[in-house]
Amino acid sequence: MSLNAKGTIDISEMKHWLKCIVPRLGFQSVVLRLMRKLDSDPAAGNDIEKARYQLMRFVPRADMRAVKTWRELNKVMAKRGLISKPIFLKPDAG
Repeated sequence: MSLNAKGTIDISEMKHWLKCIVPRLGFQSVVLRLMRKLDSDPAAGNDIEKARYQLMRFVPRADMRAVKTWRELNKVMAKRGLISKPIFLKPDAG
């Protein structure tokens, strides 16, 4: 993954990066890694927001644990002022 001129991750590449790593590491693992990165490096918040935005398409909605982890990431980012409105997805009924 490359950085743009401002030294941040290019959002167009983020989608492709996540498409490769989510199936290998698992959704839960990716979200937990992003949350740990946010704790250890608050300056990475903008890049983590880009990942969160792209990660939304990978939420396995039939998995309540994954939906709960997604909600927790949104709460943490909203609390830190990194996002204005959390995206709380509903789980699949099936």
